[in-house]
Amino acid sequence: MKGIKNIAKFATFLMIMIAVTGMAAGNTTSISPENKVVNSSTNINYEVGNTTSNSGNISVILDKDGDGYYNSSDDRISSNSSFSTSPVDISVNVPDWTDGEYDVYAYDSATVNDGDDLSNNANISTTLTIDDDNPSVSSITTPIYTKSSEDVPVEFTYTEDNPSSVDIIIGSNTESFTLSTSGSSETKTFSSTNLPSSEGKYNITVKITDQAGNTGNKKCENEVTVDDTKPSVTNVQITDVTDDNGFVKSGDTVKIEANIIDNFNDPLQSKYTTKDMFGSGTIDLNYDSGDTYNATFTVDSGANDGEESLTINATDKAGNSNDTETSGTLTIDTTEPTLEDAESVDKTTINVTLSDDGSGINKSSIDTNDFDLSYGNIGLVNSTNVTDGATSQQIIQIELRDPVDSESVDVVLNSSNDGIKDKAGNSNNSGSVTVTGMDSVAPTLDHASKINATKIKVQLSDSGSGIDNSTISSSDFALSTGTISSIDKSSISDGDSDVDLILILDSPVNSDTVTVSLQNDGVADISGNYQTSGSEEVSGMDGVAPTISDYKVVNPNKDNRNLTIEFNSTEKLTNITADIKTDDGSPITTINESNFNEFTSESNYTYNATYEFSSDGWYKVELVTANDSNDNNGSSGDEYISGAVVDTTKPVIDSVTPNNTMVTDDQKVISFNVSDTYPLKLSVKIGNETNLTKYGNNSTVTPTDEPVKDQIFVIDSSNSGIHFDDEKIVVTVEVTDMYDNIQTKQWNFTVDATSPSVEYAVIDNGFSTNDMTGVNVKFSEGINTSVPEDISMVISNGETQKQIPFNTMVSPTIDASSDILQFNKTNVLIDSKDYEIIGFNNVSDKNGNDVSVNEDIEIDAFRRNIGTSEWNYVSFPMATEGTMSIDAAMETSKDYTMWRYHNGEWEVYSPGVKHGFTNVEGGLGYVVKAKDSSFTLAPNVETVYDGDADETLGTTTVYEGWNLLGSYEEYADDNLVQLGRFVSTYYYPHGERLPSNGFPAGNTVWCSFTELSNGQANYNAGEIKRVD
Repeated sequence: MKGIKNIAKFATFLMIMIAVTGMAAGNTTSISPENKVVNSSTNINYEVGNTTSNSGNISVILDKDGDGYYNSSDDRISSNSSFSTSPVDISVNVPDWTDGEYDVYAYDSATVNDGDDLSNNANISTTLTIDDDNPSVSSITTPIYTKSSEDVPVEFTYTEDNPSSVDIIIGSNTESFTLSTSGSSETKTFSSTNLPSSEGKYNITVKITDQAGNTGNKKCENEVTVDDTKPSVTNVQITDVTDDNGFVKSGDTVKIEANIIDNFNDPLQSKYTTKDMFGSGTIDLNYDSGDTYNATFTVDSGANDGEESLTINATDKAGNSNDTETSGTLTIDTTEPTLEDAESVDKTTINVTLSDDGSGINKSSIDTNDFDLSYGNIGLVNSTNVTDGATSQQIIQIELRDPVDSESVDVVLNSSNDGIKDKAGNSNNSGSVTVTGMDSVAPTLDHASKINATKIKVQLSDSGSGIDNSTISSSDFALSTGTISSIDKSSISDGDSDVDLILILDSPVNSDTVTVSLQNDGVADISGNYQTSGSEEVSGMDGVAPTISDYKVVNPNKDNRNLTIEFNSTEKLTNITADIKTDDGSPITTINESNFNEFTSESNYTYNATYEFSSDGWYKVELVTANDSNDNNGSSGDEYISGAVVDTTKPVIDSVTPNNTMVTDDQKVISFNVSDTYPLKLSVKIGNETNLTKYGNNSTVTPTDEPVKDQIFVIDSSNSGIHFDDEKIVVTVEVTDMYDNIQTKQWNFTVDATSPSVEYAVIDNGFSTNDMTGVNVKFSEGINTSVPEDISMVISNGETQKQIPFNTMVSPTIDASSDILQFNKTNVLIDSKDYEIIGFNNVSDKNGNDVSVNEDIEIDAFRRNIGTSEWNYVSFPMATEGTMSIDAAMETSKDYTMWRYHNGEWEVYSPGVKHGFTNVEGGLGYVVKAKDSSFTLAPNVETVYDGDADETLGTTTVYEGWNLLGSYEEYADDNLVQLGRFVSTYYYPHGERLPSNGFPAGNTVWCSFTELSNGQANYNAGEIKRVD
């Protein structure tokens, strides 16, 4: 919209320019008022000047959308078509449009059509601003208190785009001001002449009127108080609150208190006291309660001693001040006691003079800790002769604990203690006085140091009267090693407190340390105090170079590029440098003693350092310096140059074959490639995971002269007569070059050249039913069952062959995961005694080795472990009538004993020993126990009754009372369930209740029978029958 307005304005300007330049234009020449601000729905009268050449054709148009074109549905037009003079009055009713600025055109026609270009027929245009919003005042800030003689500044913040004037009202008095800035913060000064004439609190209101006549006002939250009355001050008091001892000193706390009454009972704006007698300056009084004010302050060191008073000034918040009021007085003493003088009574006693001409010395404040001595220690401070509070000089006595080594002694007040005090409490803990004539200590031998190999500097001191030069001679000193030839004391004068003399040796000594001692009559100070004892040790006197031996450079660790530099020394070394260079002598770096480690062994020192090179190669190291603590160098000559090879590169072993694969050749050829820069030796081990050398350990391949480059080694097992077993073959090759870099590589492959075999076949009693036999075959290894529909076994009874498929519902179907497979076929019963397995179809291990059947495989009725420590209950599932000898049923050479329970008595059979019975039959249970070792019982018995004419169902006799019965069938036998009407009780041998669906083939059960005819009955594969 704004852009359209600007375009319209530009068009208007362009039309005016056309008129000026003589182009086609209207006849209007002026419009008034211009840029008017009004309310909506009011009338505004415009005067439009014209040339009168086009009488009766003047219109005033308000353009609502600012596009410069007439729109009868939006724009507002007023016309005058009956005039003959200029200017013409045209009244416009201001529309109720949105607040804002609108373009006004003086149009030279009474007829205007929609879409007419207003600027084309208008010479003159202006703007009209519609403003229906009231001004707003957001904040007013004024003084809270004022005098009637003072102008009042009023600051206010308002919001208005077209301000005109502001009225400020205090109480009922009003003062008006003009406003010209839109939306601003203004400050206007309300004249004191317009203030209310009487004291009191008055409201302040700010009222703003804009150019359209809209008004807005706000009342100030605070009142302004007109106050011309001075406060009054009474009852001024001053108190020493620190110790109230009658004196005010520097640092004491003084309390001032007064009653101050103000006309409006508000806490005073400011209140202070002059305190010249306490030090220059002022202090504020603090409001307490009611009309009470008080303050405390600390007396500073600028206060004047004597009696002084103070004045108080109070000013209220309007600026009215009281007449001054004077308080009482206090006596001031800010001067501390002084330390005047000291004199010697004897070598251990000093008199000290103190004075204070103010409040006098406080005797109780004097103690031993108040004083320090520049020499010696205080044993006692005696203040017996001091008069408490005396302003004259007072003497105390200091007794020393021991004599001092100083002609003069300073008596110093101890700054860390509270010092000596006067009665006002002023304390002095600084200052000193000096006493002379106190020296009673002999000189001392302080230090001795090396100048060179034959000169020693000796330092003597005497802080008292000073050294007596005449008492010093070479005979006063002795050396622990070496001989003194002369003494140089040319720099010494009598009375010197610190002197240096030089002892000159006749030759260097072979010792790092020499002890200098006083002897004979010693040395003396001016006071005659002699010193004949004392010693000092001088280091660094050694003048003999150390002996270096066993210097060598080696590469002790072949796994890195470190060279170790080693040597022995007869002395401890303080400075070592070694230059490290390449084979051609080019420098690499220099190492020093910070790189060497030191080890001690008896009288020798061993040093070593390690330097790490960035690459392999031959390097040499020259030991340049090997200095002891006196810079004696033990290293010189070619014997301290050595070198070594750095070789960290291991040989490479690659191209190994076969690797991580399965082979069926038990004489597979093994090959690999080896390469290295230096000659090497080779070790080859062939074995398995538990015995790495099972198939051989060959360490004979050793190239010695030429570097090995990509040499292929081949191990032909057939030439070596090696046959690999079926297992994981592990090949280990270890290569060592001439610098002992070792590379080991191990890889493996698996040999499987053996076909699976059958370990046993057994009827699965739990899976078999009365119309289907399940046979579990145990193989020597896992069988590939990835294509289960192609797998089957072939059985034969000598006359008939049957192909029995693989049971995928029981055996696994994932490739080579099981070594037991089950075979069965619906409506096919397999007799354990008659049928044998004669072959398999599509049965192989995971590597494709087909199962081999070299002889027919028997099918066991069951498999049971017969142990030596427990009673083993078994039965023989013989479905047909007849018996089988015990030896034929047991099929074992192991020693065992068998029992049966027959008609209430136990009968026993032991091969070759006892023969209470010799045959076994279906339906009965037996107890078997192995003698020396356990064995597996796997009988082949007639497990199926197929209804042949020459066979009948198996039957046996049971008796009244307990019977040990067994199974007839190769599947879970439920025949015993049919004996319910005869059975009193039946149990498994170990106490378990018999399952309702029978018991597994080969197991037994105890049964107790009652009400049998003649005490017995027949039990067969069908049911139990009475014997009539």
